Order: sequence, then C-alpha cells, then structure tokens
Amino acid sequence: MGTVSSSFDIENIEHINKNPKKLDTSHIKKELQKLLGDISYTAPKYSAKRIDGKRAYLKARAGELFEPPKINSIIYETNFLSYNHPFISFDITVSEGTYIRSIAQILLKKIQTKGTLSSLERVNEGKFYFDREKAINPLKNLKIKTIKYNGEKLWIQQGKKIDIKYLCDFSQGLGKIVFDDFFTIVDIKKDKVEYILNDIKLHQ
Repeated sequence: MGTVSSSFDIENIEHINKNPKKLDTSHIKKELQKLLGDISYTAPKYSAKRIDGKRAYLKARAGELFEPPKINSIIYETNFLSYNHPFISFDITVSEGTYIRSIAQILLKKIQTKGTLSSLERVNEGKFYFDREKAINPLKNLKIKTIKYNGEKLWIQQGKKIDIKYLCDFSQGLGKIVFDDFFTIVDIKKDKVEYILNDIKLHQ
C-alpha cells in the first residue's frame, strides 16, 4: 500500500507514500470476500491485449492514448493470508484470462487506499499444481536464430522501437535477442522490427 504505478505493478512506479494509513484487518477480509462472483473491469494499459492490432503495453510505453478493453471474470474463491503493514497477502482462484493486477486495484479501492501488486505467484492452473517445480531454460528448445544487437539494453527492456541499424547478422522473419538475464523475440519484415515477446526472464 502507498505505492502508485501506471502498470499496477512495481515496474512503473510513479509515487510512493512512505506512511500509508493502517487498516483494520477485519475490514480487509470483509471486502476481499465481497469480490466473489462475476466481476467486470478494465484491463491494465500495460497488458498483452491487442488494440488495433498492437499490444497494449507497446502503445502505453509509446505514450499513445487508448481505451483498454473491458474484461469479465469470475472470482471463485478468496483466502486472506496476512496483513503486515503495508503488505496485504491473499490467495485467489479466478477464471482464465483474469488480470490479478486489476483485481488488486479493485480491492484497494474497496478498502479506500492506494497501492500496487508487488508480488504474484501462480500455484496452480486447472488440474495442474506446481510442486517443487524447476525453471527451464527456454533457449534450449527455441529453434530461432539469434540476432546481434548493438543498442542499449534498457531500450529493449522498456519495449522501445528498435531501429534496424542496431541489428547485425539478421534475416527477415523471427529472431531472438539474448542478454544475460532475459531475451526478446522479434519479427523482422521489410526491415521493420516488431516485438513478439519481450523481456522473457532467464533463470540462472
């Protein structure tokens, strides 16, 4: 609580209130329970939703003005875990395609405070449960040519437009740009570079 972010997570923090007001735990539990059932909300501007054929997060990073689409979700179950000021932790079971960042914002509004999602862990999907899982290296199974990049690493992380002059040893079509801690997949068509997947973390 106390942190304002344009992307509803810790990647685009705009303001931090170091002394957010303390809340009553029973009030948090009550409002969390009220989230159950059908819920309609606006998708985050920093999301992978396509708006006019372009990823929403790319439009947001470019400063474009647009209206994110409405999302309809189902909240099946909520479970309050802890409130260690200023952190609230809870489990939530939701329908496919739900944006937890947005659900967190709805809860924050209900408890009359501001904040952002600082951590998210998916513990199961359908009948598949994560148990002692090990991270895999996606590069070992991704049969896409590596492209050499001579620009600023931060530009890629922020999803800024890539000028073809910063690329070496490339061909038209799909390619990957690899750094020490993440990689990005791009599509090159007529010497124009478009992000397909960006900032994919590499586990050491």
